[in-house]
Amino acid sequence: MKIATSITVIIIFGAIALLTAPSVAEAPDKVAALQAQVRLLKAENNMLRATLESLRADLKKKDLEILRLKEQIRRPKIKTATRPAALNMPPIKLLAEFDGPLKLHQASMVKSAKVLQVISKTEMITEIAAGPMTTKNIPGSRNYSIFRKRSTVWLSDINTKGFVDGAYVEINKTLYVADTKRYVNALGISKTIFLLKPLPAEWEAKLPKPVTPDRKTKKKVIRRQLPKGVKRRPSRR
Repeated sequence: MKIATSITVIIIFGAIALLTAPSVAEAPDKVAALQAQVRLLKAENNMLRATLESLRADLKKKDLEILRLKEQIRRPKIKTATRPAALNMPPIKLLAEFDGPLKLHQASMVKSAKVLQVISKTEMITEIAAGPMTTKNIPGSRNYSIFRKRSTVWLSDINTKGFVDGAYVEINKTLYVADTKRYVNALGISKTIFLLKPLPAEWEAKLPKPVTPDRKTKKKVIRRQLPKGVKRRPSRR
C-alpha cells in the first residue's frame, strides 16, 4: 500500500515537472522583452519632457513680449518741441560781429584769438574780440586807440595742434555760443564762461545773412563811447 502511494506521488510530481518546464525556459525571454519595453517608455518619457520644456520656454517668451507691448501701449506719447529746422538747430542769431555782451545762441565770424590755456586736442580757453567798442589813451600823446573789448571763452571742437599758451592764433570760423562751461583755474578758483563751437555748415545755410553796419553807424557809435575830456582831432577832409 505504501509502495503504491509513493509511486503515485512520483508520477504526479513528474507530470507537474513536465508541464512547468517550458514556462521556466521562456521566462528569461519575457523578462528581456519587458526590460526593452521599459527602456522604450523611459526614452519616450524623456522626449515628452524635452518637448514640454521647449513649449514652456516659448510660452515664457510670448508672455514677456505681451508685457512689453502692453507697457508701450500704456506709456504716454511725448510731444517733441519743434525747432527752426529738422536738424535740432537752436534759435541761432547770426551777427556780423560780437558787438556786445555774449549771449546764448549768438553766432559770428571769429578771425583770431589769444590762447590762454590749451586743454586738449580740441579744446582751449581763449580771449576773443567780443564786446562793445572802447577807447584807450596813448601815454604821452593826445591820440587814443579804439578797440573792441575782449572776452574769455571756452572754444571746443577746434584742432589745437601746434597751439601754445599765450599765442595769437587764427580761427577763421563762424562760432556760436552753445552753452556755459564751468572750470577751475590754476589758483583753484571756480569760474563759469561761455562755451563756443563752430557753427555747422547746414545750420549756417539756413540762417539769414547778418546785416553789416555801415561806416556812419560805426562812427556814431564810436563818438558816443568816447570818454569825457577826450577831444577828437578834426578831420583833414
